[in-house]
Amino acid sequence: MTWQKAKHKIGFVMQMTHHIIYRCEKCNSKLISLNLFFYLNSKNEVKVASSATLAMEESKSSALTGIIKETFCTNCNRNIQVFEIDMKNCLYNCQDAIKILKSSLIDKRKFIEEKYGRSLKLHEIIKKRRSVLEIYYFLLENERYFKDLINNFTTDYELLEDKNHIMLEYLKHRINTFKKTECVISIKDEDFYIDFNERKTRLNSCPNCLKGISFIDEDEICPLCGNKLFIEKVIYID
Repeated sequence: MTWQKAKHKIGFVMQMTHHIIYRCEKCNSKLISLNLFFYLNSKNEVKVASSATLAMEESKSSALTGIIKETFCTNCNRNIQVFEIDMKNCLYNCQDAIKILKSSLIDKRKFIEEKYGRSLKLHEIIKKRRSVLEIYYFLLENERYFKDLINNFTTDYELLEDKNHIMLEYLKHRINTFKKTECVISIKDEDFYIDFNERKTRLNSCPNCLKGISFIDEDEICPLCGNKLFIEKVIYID
């Protein structure tokens, strides 16, 4: 059964969050599509969800929405992430939509990097066993980065250190992912990608080395060996 037929047969279920596991017919590689989409909230911040059922009320009123396509280039060993804008549901013209989305994505990366720096400083303050009051004041001074720690503040040094350590590891992972990923913006049904430096590349080509790429989809080919993909399993999450 093809994915298109499956969607028709179980259409009511498709509103659930779902991940699709693909398998290559030749190299047997297993690839996973998370079915991500994005939208801008009222503050023009990019929000990502794995199904339209998530944050539906906020996302359906968004002025800019679209899907996220992810793959990788075997030629230059780079992850590829494409934010594809759906102009049918967009309140901006094409040029403004790209500009606003690009600015929001850059701001998001900058925020992650800044939060990592503040978390490193917090780690040093806790490690030196500064007074609890001094730690709390530091959190308040950097409220936009530490809202969760402020709302769940504890006077237990070890617990604070553990929470901040988990945050540091997560932020470090995000920053490393940014460094390994080529992020571009596209417009649905247009034939180009555009990166954060305003460089344009042709559709379905790696923005780094310009070699052809394919995506994880039943209608595409395996990014690793170029052979046909088939759906092995669809995982639904309530």
